[in-house]
Amino acid sequence: MQQASDADLLAIVDALVASGKLLRRGHRVRLAEHEPIILDSEMRARVDRLLAGLRDAGAEPPRVEGVAARLGIPPGVVAQLRVAGQLVTVGEGIDYPRDVLNGLLSRMAEIATRGPLTITRVRDVLRTSRRHAEALLAYRRARRPNATG
Repeated sequence: MQQASDADLLAIVDALVASGKLLRRGHRVRLAEHEPIILDSEMRARVDRLLAGLRDAGAEPPRVEGVAARLGIPPGVVAQLRVAGQLVTVGEGIDYPRDVLNGLLSRMAEIATRGPLTITRVRDVLRTSRRHAEALLAYRRARRPNATG
């Protein structure tokens, strides 16, 4: 595989900015359709507590809506977190912070190197419920249609 130089990458970014697919502000770029979530300090603190609690729960997080309601986070903010990719829904009532999901998917890839991914293997290695293991497997398969397991 050929590696692109820094100049090549800058030219690609410049072309994407010129086409309107990326927006540039100083040294930062973002997708044109992406709008960052802007929260006041109190709501940001609540969202941080929500995400920390979900991270602490590991592979078996509680339902986001219930935790968010207890923390005083309205459903619209939860929806914004999903649209922004900070929360990822993998199944009904199962949401993970993006970094937790990426870690779980990496662990599943490791498991797959030692044999087929089954609900039982994923459940046992990730120490989660069958429901969560099944949702993670379905999510992985939907994003990797040619993957076995």
